[in-house]
Amino acid sequence: MKKIYVLVCVFVVVGLMTLSGCGGGEEESNAPNITSEYVNDTRTYGITAGNFNNRGFAAMCEERIYFQNPQSEFRIYSMNRDGSDMVRLNEYSSTFINVIDGFIYYLGFSGLGVPGSIYRMNTDGSDHQLVFAGSSYISITGIKVVGNQIFHTVVDSSDERTEGSGLFVMQTDGSERRRVTPRDAEVSDINVVGEYVFFVGDGGYMYRVNVDGTDKQPLNLRGGSMVVYGDRIYFIKQVNFSGLLYSANLYGGDLQQLTIESASWPMNIANEQVFFRSDRTHGLYKTNPDGSVVQILSGDYYRASFLIVLEDELFASDTISRWLFRMNHDGSNKQRVE
Repeated sequence: MKKIYVLVCVFVVVGLMTLSGCGGGEEESNAPNITSEYVNDTRTYGITAGNFNNRGFAAMCEERIYFQNPQSEFRIYSMNRDGSDMVRLNEYSSTFINVIDGFIYYLGFSGLGVPGSIYRMNTDGSDHQLVFAGSSYISITGIKVVGNQIFHTVVDSSDERTEGSGLFVMQTDGSERRRVTPRDAEVSDINVVGEYVFFVGDGGYMYRVNVDGTDKQPLNLRGGSMVVYGDRIYFIKQVNFSGLLYSANLYGGDLQQLTIESASWPMNIANEQVFFRSDRTHGLYKTNPDGSVVQILSGDYYRASFLIVLEDELFASDTISRWLFRMNHDGSNKQRVE
C-alpha cells in the first residue's frame, strides 16, 4: 500500500478521461455489464480515478483551476487557466478536491495532528460546511464524489475497531452513511463504474464489489496505481524488483506488458495517453494505451510525487522543493505555479 502523505496533496483536476470497471477470474460472457465512467462530466463525478490515486491536488472546472498550494500550508486556491487572478479559498490544509455541481468537496485538516474531516464549500470559497467529521481513531484517507454520494476510505486505529477500516458511502449532506467493503478491508485506488466499485485491497490484490456492498469478487490481478480506462485496467506491477506498466481486460484476462522502461507511481491516464514516472531515471514519461511510442516529458528536475491530469495540462507536485509545476501533455511549456 502506498503511504498517504497528508500534507503533500493538492486538488483534483477534472480530466478528459474515460474510466471503466474491471472484472476477473470469470468468463466475459458471464460477467456483469459494466458501464464506462465518464469522469470529465463534472455534473456526475467530482474526481477521476487517476487523480484520486494521486491525492487529488488540482482540479479544473470551466475556466478556473483549483489547487492546493504547498507554498501556503496546502490551502486551496483558484486561478484562471492563464495563472491570473489567484485567490485563496479556505484556511485548512486540504486534499482530495472534488469539484461538482458548483461545490468543492475536500478532505481538510484544521490543525497539525487534527484528524481529517470532509468539508464542502462553494467554488468561490463561500459557505463552508462540515459534512462529516473524522476522529482521533477514525482517519478518513480519501473521498470521491459521484452524483449525490460521497465514497470515502477509512482507517480505524482504535483498539475496539468500533467502525472498522474500509470503504464507506453517504449522501453529500452526510446522511445515510453505510459500509461498502467488508469490515477491516484495506482499500485504495477506487474506480466507481456503474453499479460497481473496483479497488485495490489487502495485499495489493484487485477486487470488484457492488455499490450496495454485496458480492465482493477477486479479479486475480495484483498491483498498484490501478486506473480503469476504456475497456482496460492499467496498473503498475512489480516484476523482478522493478515496476512495469501493465494492462488487462475488464475481467482480469489478456494481461499485457506495456513498457520495458521501469515504471512507478505516480501514474495517470487521460486523452488516450498513459503518464508515469520511471523509478530508474525519475523522469516523467507517456505512452499510448497499447504501450507504443514511449516518450520522455521531463527529466530529474520534476521529481513528481503526485501527478494530476487536467484537460490539456499536467500538474506535478515536487515534495522536495514543495513547489507545484505545470506543463502541457507533450512536456512543453514547463513552469512553476506561483
